[in-house]
Parts: sequence; C-alpha cells; structure tokens
Amino acid sequence: MQTLRRVLLVGLVYMLCLLSVSAECPAPFTVTNPGAPIPDTIAEIEGYTKGLSNAFATAFSGRCSDMGNCECSPWYCSDSVGDTECSTHGGAKRPELCSGTSTCDGVKVNFDQSAAYWVGENEPTQAQKELLCGTKEVDAEFKRIAGALDGMLYLYFGGYNGAYREYPAKINECGRAYDPRIRPWYRAGSSGPKDVVVLVDISGSMDTRTRGKSRLELVKDSLGVGDGFGLLDSFGHSDFVSVVAFSSDASVVGDQELLVRGTTENLQDLKDSVRLLVERTTTNFRAGFEKAFEVLRESAAQERSSNCKRVIIFLTDGEDSDCNISPDGGECGSTSNGESLVEDNACRCQQAYLDQIDTWQDEMGGARASIFSYSMGADAGNSLPRQIACRNGGSWGEISDG
Repeated sequence: MQTLRRVLLVGLVYMLCLLSVSAECPAPFTVTNPGAPIPDTIAEIEGYTKGLSNAFATAFSGRCSDMGNCECSPWYCSDSVGDTECSTHGGAKRPELCSGTSTCDGVKVNFDQSAAYWVGENEPTQAQKELLCGTKEVDAEFKRIAGALDGMLYLYFGGYNGAYREYPAKINECGRAYDPRIRPWYRAGSSGPKDVVVLVDISGSMDTRTRGKSRLELVKDSLGVGDGFGLLDSFGHSDFVSVVAFSSDASVVGDQELLVRGTTENLQDLKDSVRLLVERTTTNFRAGFEKAFEVLRESAAQERSSNCKRVIIFLTDGEDSDCNISPDGGECGSTSNGESLVEDNACRCQQAYLDQIDTWQDEMGGARASIFSYSMGADAGNSLPRQIACRNGGSWGEISDG
C-alpha cells in the first residue's frame, strides 16, 4: 500500500497524461510565416509542441541505456553551465548571478544544452534520475525549435515526479523552491480541461488514527490543506472542481453548489472549507454519488464546465451502510421513502448501486464520468469501490494508514 498523497497525485497524472512540455515567449515573437492566418500560426506552434513531446516520449522509453550520462546535464542550481554568453533575451536581467570578473547586464546562458532540476533533497531520486538522464538527448530538439521560432524565450519539460528541464541552461540562484507540477503551463498541458468532483467520506470511522493522524487528516493533507503539494494544487484555470463530503447524507464543501473554475483563489477557498470538515455518522455511498452526479449535471447545464473530461475521485475507508447485511442474510438497503433496494444479499445490493450509477451517468448526457476509487486502511471494505471504478472507466487503489 502507498501513502495517500503520492497515490492521488501520481494517479491523477497517470489517468490523463504523463509528461508536460511548454514554450514561453515574449510578445511578439516570430514564427516561420508571420503573415499566415491565426489558425495556421497556432497549428505551427502546436506542431512544434507535439514534436517536442514525442521526442521526450521516445527518449524516455530508452532511459535505461542512458543512465551513465547523468553528469552531462548541469544542475539547475549551478554557476557552471558550460560555455555561456550574456543574453538580455526577453528583458532578463540578473547581473548579480554573474561570477568572476565578467560583466553581464542580462543572464548568462548556454544555448547548446538544457539544465536539469528536481524537487526534493540535494540528490534526485532514482525515478527522477531516470527521467532526467533518459531525456538528455532531447537538447537537440530544444535547439531546433528555438532556432525555428525566432524570439523564443524558454522551453520547459516537466515530469510527473518533479523532474524538470529548462532550455537554455542558465546560471541560477540556489535555494529557490520550484515545483513544475504546480505551474500553470504544467497543469494545463498535463491533463487538459476537466470537470472533477472529489468525493470524501467523513463518516465516524475516518477518525481512526495511526501514527498520530486520523484518516480524515490524511485526506486533508493529500488535498493540499497542509504545507505540502496536494491534489487541489494540480488543477489549473481550464479545470472546474468541487469537493463533496458524505456520511449519512452528502453536501458540497464550501459556499458554491456548482463546480468552480480552478483559479488560485477558488482552490484556496476549497482548501479552507476542507480544513473545517469533521467526522460524522454512517457511510452512505448512494448519497455521496447522487450529490456528485448532481454537481456535474447542474454545472454543465449552467455552463460551469470545461465541456471535456469528467472525473470523480472517490475516497472512503468503509463499507456502505446500506449494504451491510446480517450474517443470516437479512434485508439490505432501502431508498429514502422506505422502499427496499434489495431483499436478499449484499451482492444484489451492490448490483443495485452499480445500476443506479449507470442511470446517473446516462442522465448527465455527453461524456461519462470516470470514477477512481481509493479504499483507506487495511480494514477498509473494497468490493463495492473496486466494482464502481472498474465499471466506470477508472481504477481502484488501496491506501495505507499513514
């Protein structure tokens, strides 16, 4: 089992895309045919970006044979990046970073290579090494694109684990925390626009504590309520997001009943509201999913939507109360008006839930929502969460306590 924060972040990137690349340019910059119509210009830039993405994918696939070349890439925090020249490209001015007797009103850069950077301690992890070493050869593609687009300022590559390349390599200051995964260019490029509802179990069992924190506190950390990078930090301006909390009933977290655009301000408001969640009573999956689909459906109707991918991320630590039946096979589950959902066993009760989710999917119209389920704790029931994910184009994961 894995820690919740890592599973959620890696899982979200995995389900949509692995890598992100971006180009940053001053205004204006020159394309091959400056007189071309805007759609043609956009197509040209898109072609370069796709070419760079393909180059990284090809290089990464052969990373194992390139592990010996790690020392070839200068560290992002370095005063030695090879043969440099003084550049004021894009109005950059960092003369204080120029060492020795040389003078430079701009920035010392090396247009022959990129620089490597990683999130974490002084040494990159094995996975970060593989990503950085395996992509060293893409420097040639960086140079080709920069040459074709006169006026291009910087080219970036960001990996799912925080490994990062920037072209051209430049002398940079140390101690500056930089995580590419929370930058707008990465968040927009890694997954594309999407509508996301995070469905959080706040039943009484979420107060279970191991290693000093309750399961609900671990969920809050994973969403980014604490100091670290969390799931809510991974969304960008093109995304629409909501958090729904459920126990015996369900409600939208915060003061907005619909999806909100993933702006910095809106995401912070969501974090502040998640921080206030407390554990409550029983576990009613039906109430949670009914509210999640209502949010997706009504948001689309009121044009509070990306009109693209739909995702529900389902976090729970227990079995649904309606499908907890007695050892002698007693009655299981009922609707709000007292009508029995199923009258004999848990398997049929679970089937009724799956059928109901199919109905809610159909009622939305358009794209179905992919559902990704995570069961928290060694004693968590996983039968129904697993089936929900498998039947709705997602995946299931098991999360350890702590």
